[in-house]
Order: sequence, then C-alpha cells, then structure tokens
Amino acid sequence: MPSASVPPVDAGGAFSAVSVADTLASANLQTYGTFSSGGSTSCASTSSSSAGCFLYLYNDDPYGGEMVWGNATALSAFGALSGAAETQAGQNVFGYNPVGMQGGFSADFDDAVLVTGGTGTGYLFADFSWTAAATANFGKGFDIWPSFTVAVGSSSESWTSSATGPIGISCYSPFPCTGSGTVVVSTPFTFGGLTDISGSTADSLSTGEGVLFFGSTLISSASLGLTGFSVYDASGDLVPGAVVTPVLTPEPASASLLLYGALVLGVLLWRFNLQD
Repeated sequence: MPSASVPPVDAGGAFSAVSVADTLASANLQTYGTFSSGGSTSCASTSSSSAGCFLYLYNDDPYGGEMVWGNATALSAFGALSGAAETQAGQNVFGYNPVGMQGGFSADFDDAVLVTGGTGTGYLFADFSWTAAATANFGKGFDIWPSFTVAVGSSSESWTSSATGPIGISCYSPFPCTGSGTVVVSTPFTFGGLTDISGSTADSLSTGEGVLFFGSTLISSASLGLTGFSVYDASGDLVPGAVVTPVLTPEPASASLLLYGALVLGVLLWRFNLQD
C-alpha cells in the first residue's frame, strides 16, 4: 500500500527541545558477587529523552581475581527509539567468588495524533521499521535479543526472539545475530478525533563469569522508528491531502518557550500527500 514519508524526529533537535512526546528512556545494571574496588554495585537512569548507566568493579583474591563491566543506554522521542547494552564478567581462574552482571534498557513513546482532511470515519495505517543485533563472546548468559511492541489505536503487534546460554555459535563475535524489518499496523479512526500511537523496545541481559583469561560478554542493541502513515476513508479509498499531526505533551516552560514551541510545531506539521 502507498505510504507517506515521515521526517525523522531526533531527540536532540529543535522539535524535542521545545516539546516532547510522552516518552521514557531507562537503563539499569546490577552486579552479584564480592568486590574489593569499584564503588556502587548497581546503577539506574531514567528520563524522558535519554538514559545511561555504567559499572566497573573488580576483586583481588588468591584465586586470580574477578571483574565485571557493563554499559547501558536508551534514547526516546516520538516515533524514534533506540537502546544498547553490554555486560561482561570474568576471572583468571574459577574460585570461590562467582561474579556476574544483569541489566538492560527500555525505551518507549506513547502519544496521540490528530487526523484531518476528511469527514466521518476511516482507517489509519502506520509504518514502522526496526533493527536488532546481539553478540556473545565466550560465555554463559541469556536473553540477548530485544523485544518490540507497536500499537495504533486498538491494534498492536509484538515480536521478539531469544538465545539462551550456552549461546549458539551463530551469535559469537565477530558474527553477531542481526535482524531488521518493517511492520504495518492499522486501526479505525474518526476524522477530527485523537488516535493513540505507541512503540517500545527493551532488552535484559544476564552474564556469568567467563573461563580462564576470557571474559563472558553479551552485547545487544535495538532501534524502532515510525516511518510513515497512510489514510483511507470508510470505503477503503486513499484520502488525498490528509493531515496527520502529533499532539505532543509540552515540557514545563515559560509562556514564551511554549509559544515558540507552537511555532515550531506549525513549521514541522506532518502533512502527507497520499497518492496512488
């Protein structure tokens, strides 16, 4: 079916600087085991646009010592999500102090769009694209494949895949498991009314210590984007000149900033010229 192109919305651009969607980005890490240096054994970060979390701890002991390392990030904006996580654990020889790290990321958006340019009811189609990658190095661990969910009105799609430890050879570095694709979700709607659009991606990693001088490492990344809309009337015909406008939640700000935000929204109004 025909679909209109959606201009990319970057979390750091002028659009999100003055008005943000109902978005959430989260990253978290948690270690287990005993450590002599490195500080906190857990971290967590949550915000409406970006989140990041980093840990590095180690332990000196007569058995060769242990260490864990991890990094997780997430970005959220209306129609644009991404996240990445890496966890690592290892020791020189197996001893009395098993160590490991758990954690991951999540990113989501959930806001309404207003569809105008017609009368009565119709059908709104939203196009999404996604990518995912996962890599394992030497080790034991599980849940290295991201999950995705998208919803338009009352319709939704969810998908995921998983790999469990010991990890299969197909995901070993330098040969990561990768995936990508597109998803189209549609829903009935009423012209002049609001239709909810949402999406999310998340992953959770759990890494146990590697053997001998090799660390056990899991790496995961994901992205999800809203790439276009198509608008049909109740008879199933395309609606030329239909206008789809995101109705975003303004940040707490001064009246002047909100006014500027309204001007930016006017400039960045998503107008789609739908043609056969």
